[in-house]
Amino acid sequence: MEFKWFKWEEGMPIEHAMVTKSIETAQRRVEGHNFDIRKQLIEYDNIMNRQREVIYEQRRRILEGVDLHGMVRDIIGEAADTLVDTYAARELRPDAWDLDGLRSAVTHQFGVTLSGELSTDREAMVSALADTLEQAYDAKRQTIGAELMGQLERTVLLSIMDAKWKDHLYMMDALRDGIGLRAYGQRDPVVEYQREAYRMFQEMTAAIKIDAVTMLLRVQPVAEPRPVSVFATTPQQAIHPAAPTLKTTAALGSRLEAEGQATPPPLERALPGALSFPAGLFSR
Repeated sequence: MEFKWFKWEEGMPIEHAMVTKSIETAQRRVEGHNFDIRKQLIEYDNIMNRQREVIYEQRRRILEGVDLHGMVRDIIGEAADTLVDTYAARELRPDAWDLDGLRSAVTHQFGVTLSGELSTDREAMVSALADTLEQAYDAKRQTIGAELMGQLERTVLLSIMDAKWKDHLYMMDALRDGIGLRAYGQRDPVVEYQREAYRMFQEMTAAIKIDAVTMLLRVQPVAEPRPVSVFATTPQQAIHPAAPTLKTTAALGSRLEAEGQATPPPLERALPGALSFPAGLFSR
């Protein structure tokens, strides 16, 4: 086939400085765009890796049992600060605080009661709430024992942390899929992703602490009954009921001596018909 207008034959290479330059420019733009995409993905992954390192370090400490008692006390203090900040925020005046809502939330969530008048000093309020929660925690620890409480702490912390981390990963995937739209608002997607990821991570850690304290104060461990084997409840008898015992054997010997017999009677006489076989049974 021939191109009548250009007078080119099919398969002839296009060689022109303008065409070559246009192709190189387009290729450079495409490669630069792909590089920017890969660069953003790496930055997204770096943000997730930093969060993952924090969570895995906490899980490692819990699994190794590194001062779980002290860790729980720190969590109680931080949970108290988070709860007080919800009803008595720092930026609000004391007359705008919801102290009744704070008392109701503490009773409903942790099962404890804040006694006495709440102070208008926020730090004193946090300290009072933390002391109340620590007293309830120490009382439960004395009730069920330090060893069982340590197992309960490890189980509760790991289960809540794993569940919250899984939900956080799903939310981070959804955030990554839609964060690129903020570029239409003249915002850097990487910066926006970093800010949103930090906020979501802070919310996740706060939820872990609140739920862990709630579970530790409300859960009541119950001793699981051990399964009882059927052989432990059924009376065992190793000797057949019809088998002669020492008592019956002694009675039989005494009766034979009284009758003047030195040896027991033959089996066929003692059990008549027991050894009678038909004639020719064993003959070929």
